[in-house]
Parts: sequence; C-alpha cells; structure tokens
Amino acid sequence: MLASYRKFTFRISATVVLASFLAIVSSMPATAVVFTPTADGIVRDGLDSPKDGVPDNVLEGSVVQVLDVDRAIRPFEDRGIIEFEISSIRSTPVNLVLTTFSSVGPFPFTVDVFSYAGDGFLTLTDFNSGSLFTSFLYSGESNISLDVSTVIQDLLSSNEDFAGFNFQFSIPTTIPGNGPFVAFNSLEFGPPAKLVTAILEPTTLTLFGIGLFALFFTERLRRISARTSDGKTIMRG
Repeated sequence: MLASYRKFTFRISATVVLASFLAIVSSMPATAVVFTPTADGIVRDGLDSPKDGVPDNVLEGSVVQVLDVDRAIRPFEDRGIIEFEISSIRSTPVNLVLTTFSSVGPFPFTVDVFSYAGDGFLTLTDFNSGSLFTSFLYSGESNISLDVSTVIQDLLSSNEDFAGFNFQFSIPTTIPGNGPFVAFNSLEFGPPAKLVTAILEPTTLTLFGIGLFALFFTERLRRISARTSDGKTIMRG
C-alpha cells in the first residue's frame, strides 16, 4: 500500500514538473528564418516597342517596379517579378515582406499579385505567368507584408523548388508621365524582398528535456518498486 501511494504521489509530482517545463519552453520566442530572392526585377511591355500585351524586355539589376500607363506617347507596362528558392522551407506561416524603394500617386491604387512555379530566373515568360493570388491597396506605405503560406504549401506539395510572384497594376492609368507607380527594393537596391517564416528555437531543448525526464521517471519508479519485497517495505539509506 505504501509503495502504491509513493508511486501515485510521484506520478502527480512528475506531471506537474513536466507541465511546468513545457509551459516555459513553449513561451520562449520563435526565431525568424529569412529567405532572399534568387531573381527579381522588371519585365516590360512597350515604351520603345508597341504596348500590346507581349513582353519586350527583361530588366535585371533594377528595382521591382509596378506600373501601367496608357498614355498617348510611348505607353508601357512594367510588371515586377520576384522568385524565391523554397525547397528548404519547413514551417508556416510564411510572409512575403516588401520594402518600398519609391512611389508616386495619386493614391491609393490596387496592385494584383499573381503566383506561379518559378525557375529561379527572370525571363520574358514571367510577364504572363501565374494565377491571381491576392490584391492589395497601396497608399504610399514603406513596407508591405503578405501572407503567402497557402502558395508556398501548394507549390511544395507539387514538388516545386521555386515560387514566383508577379506584381501587376490592377487598372491602367491615362495620366501623362510615369505615374502612378510603386517600386520595391531588389537584390541590387537592397534590402530586397524576403520570405519570412519562423521556427521554435527551443525544439531541440524540448526533446532533450523530455528525454531526461523520461529517464528520471523510469529510474525513480524502479527504485520505488525495489523498496518493496513480498509486500513489505525495505528501508535503505
């Protein structure tokens, strides 16, 4: 009876200790993991060629510019393209964070975001790549953050290694000049866009602690059991 009581009280105490340990670990902050683009820039239709929906130029080494001007002279459209290598992403949520390089109003205006399976390079075909993922209203913000978790998960489940994002002006403007527009930072004009996910830093610590606890729990029960023989308690120093 005494041995059973000791086992019972030990299990209660052990449960409290383990719960406290897990509560402390779970309250520890997660560590952000950042992924930078493999390629970014502009794919352009028009300006020095007819604006006809067919891309004419790839502009690498530039900002990630988004505009669509249907002006009378030299109309053109710039679609901002960003591609990331995603094969090593293991957790969600995943946020796409953009930093504004420059912008011109009138504000606000709508930017459509198309997502697609990329190849890690900036090419003319990126101009028409992707399906509409989301849209956001831009009003001159210095930073934009978009939750792209579903896009990344869908691409990874299809065994894709690269995620592409195609930024387009939702409604062309007839305002003379080059505005309105927004240009985001790039690899050449940093800091570039980034995919940000998070991992719990104490994961290894948690597993190690639980392992030690299990060893201690097993050894303690063994000692309690060893103190009984034929229903009698053996006193040990």
